[in-house]
Amino acid sequence: MPLISRPVLFHYLSSFILCSGAICLLILSFARLLNGTACNNHFYSWSPAKDVISYHWTFFNNTPFFTEDEFFKLELSADLEQAWADFLPHHPIAIPRGRMTDLNQSLDLTFAQSGDHILALPEVFVQLHCLHFLWQFSHRQEYDYSNLASSSPERLTERANQCVERLRRAIMCWADPGVYIKQRINGTIGVDLDTYHRCRNFEDIRQWTLANGVKSVYMHDGWWNVSLVPDQ
Repeated sequence: MPLISRPVLFHYLSSFILCSGAICLLILSFARLLNGTACNNHFYSWSPAKDVISYHWTFFNNTPFFTEDEFFKLELSADLEQAWADFLPHHPIAIPRGRMTDLNQSLDLTFAQSGDHILALPEVFVQLHCLHFLWQFSHRQEYDYSNLASSSPERLTERANQCVERLRRAIMCWADPGVYIKQRINGTIGVDLDTYHRCRNFEDIRQWTLANGVKSVYMHDGWWNVSLVPDQ
């Protein structure tokens, strides 16, 4: 069997290494597409939590109306408020000032800061704070919400309107194109709300936010009432 000359062997090895590298890059590119990383970077605004974002497929359960759970009960109670208090973050995060351009924000604006970083909060928690506030606002005559007592009726109404508008914009921004199905049940037409969706893993984002909260700043009442924590 004739020996392969060194130049030819070098050519074969070089070709093999280049082909292997190209295949690896191709696999990595497809992996980024499949897990949503590439889409996140190109189609959504920058987020400091981008590295923990992942996805899963799930059903929006076809639950009956007025089904009670940890965050929704027909009977108002301290346990319900405590569940929300334990669930929502109480400390904002902080992001580098240089990232403002990634958020299409002017560096000429005056920001609330912690050191040389700017205070912020992932949008999902602003929306959840709004949802909880609207629940409190609608039941303010039935339960003692001490956090609302310091605000005037006009201020509470203004804040409720702001929350409705914020949630409306968020819903229309996502513009969920998923469909629910009409069904004929016992001679009448009903709907099947058990719809299939690809969702971000919320708990990963929540845990990241809790772990990266600025402990020297406390949010007493959502994003609306923020103060510095006194030194212990």
